[in-house]
Formats: sequence, C-alpha cells, structure tokens
Amino acid sequence: MAEPLRAAVVGLGIGKTHAAKYLELDDVELVGLCDTDGDALKEACDRTGVEQGFTDPEALFDQAKPDVVNLCTPPRSHLSITEAAARRGIHLLVEKPMAWSPEDADGMIRACEAHGVVLMVGHKKVFAPPLVRLKELLDGDLGPARLAVHRYPHPGLSNKAWFWSEEDGRGPIFENAVHAAYTLRFLLGEPERVSAEGGTLISHQYAPQIDGAVATIRFRSGAVASLAAGMVGVRGLRSEDYYVSTEKGVAEASGPFDNLDTLRYALRDDPENVVEETYPDSDPFMEEIRHFLDCVRSGGTPAVTGEDGRKAIELCLAVKEAVTRGAPVEM
Repeated sequence: MAEPLRAAVVGLGIGKTHAAKYLELDDVELVGLCDTDGDALKEACDRTGVEQGFTDPEALFDQAKPDVVNLCTPPRSHLSITEAAARRGIHLLVEKPMAWSPEDADGMIRACEAHGVVLMVGHKKVFAPPLVRLKELLDGDLGPARLAVHRYPHPGLSNKAWFWSEEDGRGPIFENAVHAAYTLRFLLGEPERVSAEGGTLISHQYAPQIDGAVATIRFRSGAVASLAAGMVGVRGLRSEDYYVSTEKGVAEASGPFDNLDTLRYALRDDPENVVEETYPDSDPFMEEIRHFLDCVRSGGTPAVTGEDGRKAIELCLAVKEAVTRGAPVEM
C-alpha cells in the first residue's frame, strides 16, 4: 500500500470542511493547518487533533512538508500562496473563485505548469450526481440545451470586509455566483454575450457592491440561459434549481442549496412519462477531494482545471460589468 499523502489546509473558513473531509480518509495524513486568526487556528487544531498550526503559509510548507494543500483563503491571496506552494512541489486544490482577476489566474496556471504540480479549482458541483446525470442527458438522449434557467440565491449574509471589497472578494456575484458561472459553462459550453440587471438590492450597507443580479447569457452554441443569483436568500429556504429545455425534451435538477439531490426529465415524444432520479446520500465535497488526490497520484488532468476556473471568473466579471454599464458585454 502506498504511503499516505500528507495534506494541509490554508484558510479555516470553508477550510474547516476540507480538513474534516481529510480526517475521513485512510490514505491521507492531515499534517498542518494555517490561518491568520489565532483563535480560529487553535480551535481547528483542537478539533482535528492536528499538532502543527501556522499563521504563515510558507512556514507551514517548510515545516509540515505537505504533499498537497487545499487553499481556502480570500481570492486576493491565491496567486502568492499558489506560487509559494508550487515552488516547493506541493499540489493545490484551490477554492473558488480561483483568483481575484484573470491575470492572477494566469499567474497561478503558469506557476503550477512550471513546477509540474496539479492545480485543481474547487467547483464541487461537477461532482453532484444530478448535474453529472444532466450533462450525460444533454450529451445523449435529450440533446444539447437550447434554453436554461438557473436560480442560485445564496441563503446567508457575509459580514467579512474582504468578501465585499472590490479589491478582494468582489461581492456575491463574484465570490458566490462563480459556482453558477462554472456549472452553466459545464452544461452549455462557452458564453458569447452577457446582459444583466442588478445592484445593491438587499445589503445597502455594502453599496455600491452588487449583491443580486439577473443575467441573460447567450452561448456560442446558440443556447440562451437566465441566471438569478446573489446574496439574496434566507436560510429557511435553502434551495437551488436548473430548468433545461432541448429540442428533444426538458429536464429539471433541484435540491438544497449546494447539495442538489433530484433530477426529473421527460422526452417530447413521450411527454407524460416523467423520469425522476434521486441521490439522497451523495457527498460532492468528498468526491471532489478524492478526485484531486487521484489526479495527484496518477498525474491525471483534474475535472476542473485552472483554465476552467479562469473562465468562470471571467463570466462573473462580465455579469458585474453588464450591470454597471447597463449594456451587453461581449465575451
């Protein structure tokens, strides 16, 4: 049996979930955690039993010597930490959004290519069974999507300054809706033009940051999609859904926010026969991490590459620009 991979997590917001998943795996040893918040770091080390806690990522890399690191810090820091890890031969799973800008994303891609390390971006929805199955149908019995509607209302409100800053998290349409941008590309292909309306609709204390938007996206295939997204939901109504229409039929994927569990579809030549598939026990987060580790061991190409991550942030920036300009943006 191969030696366990040595894993570390930098950033202990969503990173706490990454750390917990590693503890469930027999073929991984969690060797270090890092966060600039000393209290959060101590609490996470106590909870996980990890002895080495660091406030500086490079100290973690040099002393804990991980093989892989899950990077879960605010996006403005991703380039510098990625470069530091890549120089040391450490493979990276980087939480979405991949970077603060497309230029930073390019720098991350270059660094990982130069040092021969795996770079995967954390868009876990590609591992959600209803979306995987929907993509199979669009590539098969249903045929290509012609029209899609996606609701992605985030059910919480962040009070973190970096999240709302245009110099870092760039607000909900960037930090959160990047998941929606990625999955629409996954299902429909490359976007061509974006129109959008939105603004500071709910969280006026963070104006002029855009907290909600409705976008219309035309894809190079000729398909069109409507996306309603932003930090506009409430926790009691935690849900999201996709409606996709093709020349051969219609499909719907739905479920709790960030954990789709149901797919329904029907073909136009048998319109009353609705097929329903449910996936109550899926764990896309764990499947994402397993896939990343498999790629590290095999040298395979991740399901979500750096180029994929870059294109997702480009689409989010186009939505924000279309809202601000009040005019369509060509991709």
